[in-house]
Amino acid sequence: KGRAQLHTQLETLFRDARNSISIITTPQGLQELHSVHGDLLKKAANKGVKIRIATSNTKEVSQIAQRLRGVADVRRFNKNAVAGRMCLVDESHVVLALTDDKTHPTQDLALWTQSSHVAKDVLSPIFNMLWQNAESA
Repeated sequence: KGRAQLHTQLETLFRDARNSISIITTPQGLQELHSVHGDLLKKAANKGVKIRIATSNTKEVSQIAQRLRGVADVRRFNKNAVAGRMCLVDESHVVLALTDDKTHPTQDLALWTQSSHVAKDVLSPIFNMLWQNAESA
């Protein structure tokens, strides 16, 4: 519980990632990812980890996507397509926010599980479907 704990868990997952990081987030979540985890994502990308981030289509997203060039492939989907936050790492770890990003940081709540079934067989196909219908940022 709490956004600080969420970021701590993401930091561990990003640092240990070997193959892929797939993220669905809000524009505010993208800004937080860049400011809190930008260096760590860059290190992961330099290790050969494929990083894909899908988010809503806003002006802020275009600016952050520019800063993430060479680190992550950022795509935008229709503004109201998804308003949640989810992260899949190596098709075995899932972090799913249970509250929206307007929730007070101390009350932010997320679920983390290490389940290749949920990550690979349930949520990864959903991410890929969104990804295929999104446009480059």
